[in-house]
Amino acid sequence: MAYADARGFSNGKHTEFWIIRDSTIVPTHAVVEPKGRAQMKAFHKAAPAAGAKYNVGPGYRNYWPGCSAAFVHDRDGHHIDAAWYAYSEIQ
Repeated sequence: MAYADARGFSNGKHTEFWIIRDSTIVPTHAVVEPKGRAQMKAFHKAAPAAGAKYNVGPGYRNYWPGCSAAFVHDRDGHHIDAAWYAYSEIQ
C-alpha cells in the first residue's frame, strides 16, 4: 500500500508494517517471519546482496521453544531478524 511518502506491507487483509521517507534515519529493530528454516537461511544468505551486513548466523535461539533465527543490519543500521517458530517441534 502507498500513501504519500509511506509504503505499507500487507498480509492481504491489513497493512501491518509501514516505512516512511524522512530526512533522518532512526535505526530500529524489525522481525520478519519466514515460512520455514530454509527461507530463514535464504534471507541471511541474500542479505549482503541487498547491502546488509551479517550480525548473527542462522540457528536455534532460546527465546521461545522451537525458535530459529538469523540477524542482519541493513545499510541504514536497522537490525532485522528472520525468526521462524517450529511449533511442531515443541514438546
